[in-house]
Amino acid sequence: MGRMPLHYDLHSHSIASDGTLSPVELVTAAHAAGVDVLALTDHDTLDGLTEAGDTARELGLQLVPGVEISVSWQSQTVHILGLNVDPACKTLQAGLEGLREFRHWRAREIGRRLARAGIGGCYEGACAFAKGNIVGRTHFAQHLVAAGHARSVREVFKRFLVNNKPGFVTGQWANLETALDWIQSAGGVAVIKVGAATEAEMKEKKDRIEDALNATRAAVEEGVVPGGGLALAQAGNAFSELTDEKKDSPGAQIINTAILSPIKQIAANAGKDGSLILYNIIRENKNGNEHIGYNAAADKFENMIEAGIVDPTKVVRSAVENAASAAIMFLTTEAVITDKPEEKSEAGGMPGGGMPGGMNPGMMGM
Repeated sequence: MGRMPLHYDLHSHSIASDGTLSPVELVTAAHAAGVDVLALTDHDTLDGLTEAGDTARELGLQLVPGVEISVSWQSQTVHILGLNVDPACKTLQAGLEGLREFRHWRAREIGRRLARAGIGGCYEGACAFAKGNIVGRTHFAQHLVAAGHARSVREVFKRFLVNNKPGFVTGQWANLETALDWIQSAGGVAVIKVGAATEAEMKEKKDRIEDALNATRAAVEEGVVPGGGLALAQAGNAFSELTDEKKDSPGAQIINTAILSPIKQIAANAGKDGSLILYNIIRENKNGNEHIGYNAAADKFENMIEAGIVDPTKVVRSAVENAASAAIMFLTTEAVITDKPEEKSEAGGMPGGGMPGGMNPGMMGM
């Protein structure tokens, strides 16, 4: 007979953070449920690992020491699981201590903001639900439900604890590189955990993280170039040198126009004059500041490399090659099939007293 498969649970919380069971109770419950390998990954603390480890050894269950680190990434909070970390690692301990200090301040600040909104006693109520040393948003949610301010924890988050709500406090967590350094220093393995209040938010976060991972892989392969459309605009100089004798040809003009379009479009999206932004970038580059581009998010001109605004070389190269390929196919094909636009009726309404002319039936119910 083959070996029976092991059952894993590599993400769990105890009352050391926002769980409902003590480390001993958690390990005991996992063992009773048939779990063979359990990772205890409390938020920003290693406090429960000693208790959990002792109980796991008594029951014959393999415990993976872990932690869930709060990270600020692209103006949002994500969580990184550190699995099989060394709890004695000084670098990891010091980093987590800093996060817990912020958590203590944030809990009091949430209480103060909810009090200003007319809901007093929330900090004390949350502390009553926290069995460990960390008071988190879940504890506030549990208190508000118990006090009759909401029917469920999910409702509390939507009404009180997310952005633009009275109890929201912006997270000030570790950056991604620092969190990974802590985990690697402790000999652990980092796993990205993505959480969100809604399915749509979850999908958006996953897409952004997947895009970041793909971009990183591409950057490792071929390096990076200045972002914000700057690399494409600078490529125009090289193109002109290669095709100087044909610079007035329609093809050359099309390419020169196309590679300047990203900068203009980024500026237009930011509500700026694209041509003026491009003029200032060209002027800076002629003065020898070859990495100066336009940071639309900060509305300023700066060194794109130093600001971390970069694109993988592979992505930029592939975009140009794919665009050229599509253009060549379009120019050399004998026929293009497209939909013939329907003529709109000039009448004031549909026959039989229907909707006004030009209104799309699909707009109903918006």
